[in-house]
Amino acid sequence: MMLSLNNRDNMLEQIYDLILDSDISDAEREIFLEAKKQLENNSDYLYVVSNLKTSLSPLALQFKLSKKTLHFYGELQKQFPVKDKLWRPGGIFF
Repeated sequence: MMLSLNNRDNMLEQIYDLILDSDISDAEREIFLEAKKQLENNSDYLYVVSNLKTSLSPLALQFKLSKKTLHFYGELQKQFPVKDKLWRPGGIFF
């Protein structure tokens, strides 16, 4: 099932659900609590997305994400792909 992360309210809803999930780790919960706080304080949405991706990456590389967080992280990567300074996907030069 694809998550919709296209706006602040949808993102907050997904983050609330993850924070309340008993299957996520304390490290994941801390990351989501910080993102929730930033979103509730009207931080720039794309800044919060970037912070989430940056914070979850090390756990993903170490295979330490819970199943639900892994799904969320995958959707975050799909819906907000990495772009280089010229907005080319993945920063690849052609």
